[in-house]
Amino acid sequence: MEKEKQYMSFEQDGQTYNLYDMPDGFVIKGDLDLSDRGLKKLPDLSKITVLGCVNVSGNQITDLNGLPQKIGDDLWCDDNDRLNSLVGVHEVN
Repeated sequence: MEKEKQYMSFEQDGQTYNLYDMPDGFVIKGDLDLSDRGLKKLPDLSKITVLGCVNVSGNQITDLNGLPQKIGDDLWCDDNDRLNSLVGVHEVN
């Protein structure tokens, strides 16, 4: 049985992208809000950069694997009662 492909849209400069299939080296020019989406695991964004804030608050994640390789502003990860590891945190300016 083929695994169903996950989809979560993100729009920038008139283009729509799937956060589960982002091109390596992509730069999100503003904030990335993934809060309150019921996520148990983050999409793999480890090869992109976010110039603004990243908000993953209010989900059900247990670690931060998949965070962008560079976050230009704040990282918000509160209200994740199952979060028990900071593994996945990269550079935050």
